[in-house]
Amino acid sequence: MGSVLRNHHQLATYHFVLWETGKDGKPVFSKETDLNKNNSTQLSNLFNAHKVAENDCAKLQFFGEFLHAFMDTFAHRNRENAPYGINNGFGHGYDLSWPDYTYNNGTLVGIELPWLWYGREARTLAMEEAVFAKLMERSGTSKVKFSDIEGILVSSLIRKCIRASSCRNAEMERFNEAAIF
Repeated sequence: MGSVLRNHHQLATYHFVLWETGKDGKPVFSKETDLNKNNSTQLSNLFNAHKVAENDCAKLQFFGEFLHAFMDTFAHRNRENAPYGINNGFGHGYDLSWPDYTYNNGTLVGIELPWLWYGREARTLAMEEAVFAKLMERSGTSKVKFSDIEGILVSSLIRKCIRASSCRNAEMERFNEAAIF
């Protein structure tokens, strides 16, 4: 609990980066739901750090830190697709790990439940395409197009969803067997 309360600066620097400095000097977190508008001064600072680093090792380290924060701008969003802020140090902790999953889970035993998550697969594919563009930009090549790998990524998402669904179904079967009605 102590680190959650002490690490607000690190959370704003590396983990929840969609904010700008308000008039009072404090971070104002974005409510933007458009994934194409996931830019911020801090994200630009992280990206630019890799360009000015003094050696290749440091450049790769800083680029990796940027990519992690950049991918979090896609994952750290609520059901309505609005980004999470620090939230008193808990970030998306109130929603547990649900924002981090890459597959949808809009149904349970065939029944649609409104509080479950629907848009994660599309958000994940958008993140993969944006990260691919950053990797191509950094490498200076355009030999490979996103469309060349998109089918592999989509089939991977489908497999994750199937595994997650079959896991949930197996859990429900065990629950039903154990239930006394």
